[in-house]
Amino acid sequence: MNIKTKILFSFYLLIILSFSLNSLAFQITIDASNTTHKISPLIYGLANNIPDLNATIIRWGGNPSTRYNWEIGNAWNHAVDYQFRNTNYNTAPGSVADRAIRGNVLRGAETILTIPAIGFVAKDYTSRSTTVPSSCGDNKASNPLQTSHPTFARKNSSYPNAIYEDPPNLTDNKVFIDEWLVHLKNNFTDKAPKFIAIDNEMDIWGGTHKDVHPKCSGYDEILSKFIEYSTIVKETLPEAKVLGPVSCCWWFYWNSQRGSNDKKAHNNTDFLPWFLQEARKYDLAAGKRTLDYLDIHFYLDDVSFNDSNAPTLQKRRINATRSLWDPTYREEGWIGIKSDVTKQQPSPFYVQLIPRMKKLIADNYPGTKLALTEYNWGAENTIAGGIALADVLGIFGREQLDIATYWRNPKPNTYAYSAFKLYTNYFEDDSLPCYSEDYKNVSCYASKNDNNDLSIVMTNHNPNADYPLTLALQNTTITLKAVYQITEQNKNLTLITNFNFILPKYSITLLQYKAAPCTEGETQSCGISDIGTCKFGTKTCSNGIFGDCIGAIAPIEETCNTLDDNCDGIVDDDCSVEVPADKDPTPNFEPVIEEEAVENEKIGCKPKWSCTPWGNCEDDIQRRQCTLKNSCDKNKPKEIKFCDQDEEEEDYIAEKYQERREAENLDISENNNPKSSEALSKEELFDLAKVYSDSNHNKKSVYSVLSLISSETFILGLDAIAIVLVFGIILYYIQRK
Repeated sequence: MNIKTKILFSFYLLIILSFSLNSLAFQITIDASNTTHKISPLIYGLANNIPDLNATIIRWGGNPSTRYNWEIGNAWNHAVDYQFRNTNYNTAPGSVADRAIRGNVLRGAETILTIPAIGFVAKDYTSRSTTVPSSCGDNKASNPLQTSHPTFARKNSSYPNAIYEDPPNLTDNKVFIDEWLVHLKNNFTDKAPKFIAIDNEMDIWGGTHKDVHPKCSGYDEILSKFIEYSTIVKETLPEAKVLGPVSCCWWFYWNSQRGSNDKKAHNNTDFLPWFLQEARKYDLAAGKRTLDYLDIHFYLDDVSFNDSNAPTLQKRRINATRSLWDPTYREEGWIGIKSDVTKQQPSPFYVQLIPRMKKLIADNYPGTKLALTEYNWGAENTIAGGIALADVLGIFGREQLDIATYWRNPKPNTYAYSAFKLYTNYFEDDSLPCYSEDYKNVSCYASKNDNNDLSIVMTNHNPNADYPLTLALQNTTITLKAVYQITEQNKNLTLITNFNFILPKYSITLLQYKAAPCTEGETQSCGISDIGTCKFGTKTCSNGIFGDCIGAIAPIEETCNTLDDNCDGIVDDDCSVEVPADKDPTPNFEPVIEEEAVENEKIGCKPKWSCTPWGNCEDDIQRRQCTLKNSCDKNKPKEIKFCDQDEEEEDYIAEKYQERREAENLDISENNNPKSSEALSKEELFDLAKVYSDSNHNKKSVYSVLSLISSETFILGLDAIAIVLVFGIILYYIQRK
């Protein structure tokens, strides 16, 4: 090959290589005008307050908190974590809880305080349970007084007309939780903890604390304990929000330690839906809430407790973040294959944790918020562990989680530590939709502040490929202010001074954009809603930046005053009713509701659906999940479609699907047919598509060809073919010469 041929060969090879690189470029699209919601500041929580991480809420909890003796102040029991021994964890004398609360107040962090409800707390620092049952249900071996003093929710249950003492009486060998709450109220006044968790993982007491609780935990005990202790919290600290049942894990969301017979005794209802239903019944009868936050813990055993850096596990670790939201992601661990966990929950192999729990709340106790007070994605000192945590925190904000606290804390000088710091130090308050053309490889999360400055977090999940970035920022005038990155080579959050819009392999990238200075006196609408009592406000430009939002009214908790206080489009949704004076509130009281009034409300209601973006094409099918945001469940949007389905076909299938559902519902109401209407299945999609195709075959064929020719993939393919043909012709010409 002569020199001329080599030059031409190199030139066209460069063209082909450039084409290949462009085909790998990722487009990220953000509409800066489309603020969807305020990100809860309480999703950036930890188990201990580490100043550098700026955590917004600290959870004082965990297994030992179930046996914490507030009277001694620094006595716990290790429980199953270490030989059921009492301990002081080498803490100084005095109230460790008080010191923790005081430290959180000084650093500006809220406190979630866990109060014991199990019935026993550590009596000293040194005792150990020596007669421990082999498993729950074996009551014979238990001797709780070996290590513990009994506890009571109310002091007057032991001493009529009791007087609260502070400091408490240490000689009566009894501990009273309401006396502790009074102590907190008197000592901290308006700084007393605003969040109280009723114990920790009551659903597995029979394993974790089997030395003092040898019986298996069941539905009724968990509910009664929760209501008993939550009631005294509300009486003593009326402004506090109560979290429960602090459920440990996926299996026990749906089952109890007592097994299938316990579920059968409760109408074969899964545990969490049953708990929400019963809490709502009680609260309606009592006329006030005992449950403010549904509190759960979430771990994936092969991920959370495995720090391996093996490539297959690292990929699994990052993929597993999709279990928090993605309706197309089948869990890769035991959850995705174990079929006996629940027979009632839809798509149980597809966790979709946050949307699933929000739907559970909407169906069973509307208005309750959602807290995830223990989670961990493991491998903190690997880049995959850092990427996973960056995705998790971004998902929490995007999916509108209310509270989240990491267990325990990311260790300093790790990838996870830097990922957490990235959000608490640099991410903004208002969530913006951020669309990645392939979220399985590159995920993105966007936010802005009141001055319209943007922060964008992007994670590259590919361990082998850098990705050129195409960033489409819509409806904004901004300039790039700063770029920070965490890479496999550098675990620290590093300022990048020469960013070339390439996302390095296995990396986390933060882009900070500064909004253009506004014009003096310029005004801009602000606020998040004009539904119900909410109103948009106005902010005015002064000295190049917008001032505070004036006149905006934000959503507040529904107060049952004939107004839509929480601005969800429903007036007085789920209002409590007063229980008659001659009745005691119990979990079995049903609210009195006229069926006709409910039916009339249903007919005139306006549904509010929120749908995820369509997932990737798999087996010619795309899926998404639509969540009901109010109590009107009419006209549910479709959640499954063909990948190449045009709008006309979509409309046809949606119309026919709705007709079928209405006919089924009519059959149910007229003939008492027990069959319930289901979401559009894959088989029914094919059936309706066939009907459409048979009646529109010719027109569909024309549209299909036009669609193919106009598609970007087709055009790119033609470009590649043209380059190869030109290259071949040139080589042929050179050889002839």
